[in-house]
This record gives sequence, structure tokens and C-alpha cells, in this order.
Amino acid sequence: MIEVDLQLALTDGRRRFMLAPSFASDAQVLALYGASGAGKSLTLQAMAGLLAPQGGQVRVAGRLLFDSRTGVDVPTPERSLGYLFQHYALFPHLSVRDNIGFGLRSWWRRGVDAAGRRRVDELLDLFGLQSMADSRPAVLSGGQQQRVALARALACEPRALLLDEPFAALNPMLRSGLRNELAALRQRLAIPMIMVTHDLDDLAALAEHVFVMDDGCVVRDIDLRATGRRDAGLQSLVPEPPSAGQRARREALAEALSDI
Repeated sequence: MIEVDLQLALTDGRRRFMLAPSFASDAQVLALYGASGAGKSLTLQAMAGLLAPQGGQVRVAGRLLFDSRTGVDVPTPERSLGYLFQHYALFPHLSVRDNIGFGLRSWWRRGVDAAGRRRVDELLDLFGLQSMADSRPAVLSGGQQQRVALARALACEPRALLLDEPFAALNPMLRSGLRNELAALRQRLAIPMIMVTHDLDDLAALAEHVFVMDDGCVVRDIDLRATGRRDAGLQSLVPEPPSAGQRARREALAEALSDI
């Protein structure tokens, strides 16, 4: 079960943004869906403890991670959340093996212990990365980098996996296959996933419960498990086709721009 109810005010001196998402679900794959700037990634960061909310509560898999009323604020390393960043954030100077095992190291110990090495080997096998274990990220394809980042996020056996636009950095031709891989991985993992996306194809392939965000808040709740048909549940999110007037304006604009 994932329960989030947060309040966080962000400002850069000129613009103020109020983040106030509230949602709860026992689905295995939750999706935060909406346009860029809606507050989706900020919500993940607040859940992970990378941002400090002014109020609210976060509970993951029955464990209270943050509660402003009682003063609970579990440090980020102790929240047991795997985080896949949008652009993967792999360490360029480390090998695939060392990237995956990075979170298994302690500050007083340079490498990982025997149990950690076994865990890394398991993940190299799981993601088909054994042949490139000693390679560095710069020589990997986008899909391979994503697998390394996922393996690293899972190395510490987290209670939940946070996925920030997991396919946005990939060539469109790779996305379908990697969605299928992540869907297969979901079947093998007994942990919830929270995915940020603005792509309907991501929802169709993976999501079970969708929370639509706009201007820092959840404005719609679509439980795809209750619709009977996934395509019917997502149909309401498909943008309406442009009107004849909009098409004419687009054509006029395209013609004007072609002369520049």
C-alpha cells in the first residue's frame, strides 16, 4: 500500500509552486501522469526524502517514512526505496559492476562484501549484463544503461521502486521492447512501483492505477483494475483531435515558417 499526502512550497524568488499531491493505492504499479511541470518528479523526490515537505505524510508498504505531525522523517538511505532517475545518473568512472554495487558499500569499506558481490552477480544475470560487467556507461546503449540503472536501484532490495520517466531518455524504437521487459520484471518483483510519465503508451503497458496531476495536485484518479478494459480506462486521457479551425491555423503557421 502506498499512501501520500504532502504539502511543499517551492520558490526561486520569482515564482512560487505549491506541491500538494494526495493519493493512496494498493496497486503494484501506480503512475503519476500529467504534463511537464505538473509536480510528478517533485512528488517522487519528496517520497524519497530528497525534498523536505512542510507537512503531510508518506507511508510505503505499511512503513511510515514521513509524518509532520509526529516528527517522523526517515533519512533517505534508510527509506529502502529504489530510485531510477530520468537520465539514469550512472557514475561514468565506474564499471557496470561497480555502478550496480555502489549502494551496497559502506563509508568505512571501499568495496562490497561477499554477500554484496553475490547480489551484484544475481542482478547482472537477471538483466543480461554479465558480458559488459567491466565496461563503463559511455560505451553502453541507452537500453543497456537503463538496465544498469534498474539493477542498481534493486541492489539493496528496496520496499518500493520509484521510476522517473523510465523511457524518456531512450530512442523511440527501443521503448516498446523495454516496456515489455519492465512489465516482465514487474511479475517477478513483489514490490510496488511508482512511475512518473506523460506518455500514454507507458500507462497502457505497465500501470494499474493512474493519478493525473496538474499544478502540483492530483486532479483525477483512474483505477484500471476496475474498468474491466484497460483501453477504456485510458480512453479519457487521449487528447481530442484538433478542430478544423485548429488544423487550418497549424497549416497556415507551417506555411509561414517554411518561408523563414
